Amino acid sequence: MTILNAHDYEVGEILTALTMDGVTADFNTLLAQGIGEETVYFPVGGMVFEPGAEPGSVEPLDNGTIAHNGIPFDEDTDEYLNFALVMPKRYDGGSVFLKADWTEKAATGGTVYWQSEANKLDSGDAMCADPGSGGGEVFQARSASYDFLLTDWFEVTPAGSISDENPKIEFRFGRNADHGSDNLDADAYLMGVLVRWTSDTETDD
Repeated sequence: MTILNAHDYEVGEILTALTMDGVTADFNTLLAQGIGEETVYFPVGGMVFEPGAEPGSVEPLDNGTIAHNGIPFDEDTDEYLNFALVMPKRYDGGSVFLKADWTEKAATGGTVYWQSEANKLDSGDAMCADPGSGGGEVFQARSASYDFLLTDWFEVTPAGSISDENPKIEFRFGRNADHGSDNLDADAYLMGVLVRWTSDTETDD
């Protein structure tokens, strides 16, 4: 892999001090250009219930002093929330990566299967279509009631093609309770979703 300093990096290569100087220079250059990854957090309070697949209403999760808003996803029914982000110019137009921020308050054991799909849109494109493909999923077991649980990153490839500087990505995110690996014996409470993407330009100017 060649980055900036005309050196081909091989897997398992032993780097000399001189080569490390080049690696450092490469990373400093990339950082100065603003190229890398960006992450935002989207709380459930800004999400919309998907018609026909609505989870429960927002509930305060209160197990002491500090309360959190959570939306319960049923253990027996597939349920989804929808949300959207208008992306910065820096977004490279590719896949995005998600993490679910969730908890439960009455389970005795089990695993939750979270999944998501997405569309990417230019201005003038029709909204609200079924993505149909490119979805991703992640499994996570509960630890104890009211624990803060954050899944691993999982990849979602938004459907569609874009050319605008500021495209919109619309997401459907939910619990696939019908999946054989989802066996949490209670509601799973989603509190928010982390979204990460790759940047490939310096600014949004």
